[in-house]
Amino acid sequence: MGLLGKRPRTPDVPEAAAAAPTDEIEIAFDLLASLTDAVLVIDGPGRVQASNAAAIRLFGDLPDEFPLDALLPTDGTARSLDGSMFAADARESTWTTHDGRTLRIIIAREATPSAGDIELDQLTGLPTRNHLLDVLRADAAVRTDVLNVLVFDIDQFSVISQTVGYQGSDELLRHIASNVERIAPPQSQLARLGDDTFCLAFRSDETSDADRVAAEIRDATRQPVNVQGRTVRVTASVGSSLGFKGTALEQIVHEAELAKRREGWKPLEPRYTSGFLAKYARLAQGAERGAITNV
Repeated sequence: MGLLGKRPRTPDVPEAAAAAPTDEIEIAFDLLASLTDAVLVIDGPGRVQASNAAAIRLFGDLPDEFPLDALLPTDGTARSLDGSMFAADARESTWTTHDGRTLRIIIAREATPSAGDIELDQLTGLPTRNHLLDVLRADAAVRTDVLNVLVFDIDQFSVISQTVGYQGSDELLRHIASNVERIAPPQSQLARLGDDTFCLAFRSDETSDADRVAAEIRDATRQPVNVQGRTVRVTASVGSSLGFKGTALEQIVHEAELAKRREGWKPLEPRYTSGFLAKYARLAQGAERGAITNV
């Protein structure tokens, strides 16, 4: 990766810049190197060609030809090489080189998140469903490995809420979110979809990783939590779905939600234990198979 601030005789400097008049390059590179804001030089296809020292501090030491969309996936958000997301202000301008090429210049800095930057859930501080989908769409443009989506919720949460009250249930949800964040894989995205439903999305090369992380989520939610002066223990239902290149993200999340519901569903006890209706109930199959009998 070209480092802005090096002199034109350095081979890392972009070719067009190296051919420009020496005095002009000396001034430009001294100026860019002294800036406290991150500066990225982008070519036509959207790949980073050079960066200054501030950009390395903000994003990490970028490899050659790194795609800009992976660093700035949505308006107001940025991602470093280690996968962490943060709020960012970014401005763009153009630079026409002496040989007529037009390059994009991105100037970025870390910003304090505000309501207009990242759509966050007010209770847990996690991203919302809409923001999660925005990040995953941008990620899908530059990633080809398997997307694992796990949706989970708290079993019998309505009953728990009645027991600990609204403030207690809010406190419980914050604890659950914090516990799952601690075990989440690197570069994963955790979001609150609504009520007691959360989504954890991450990419990996192994499809079996979803089962391992789902087990870790169940363990994390089983940890006792002190709520309103009482110890509360809960369990979670987890559903997972795998997404491959070209699969609609909404469909992947929806399939994980359905899988979560199937895991948490338990058949009702039969109302009739004797007589003709009891015999029919034992012979009938579930509605998912057409509710037909075996006779």
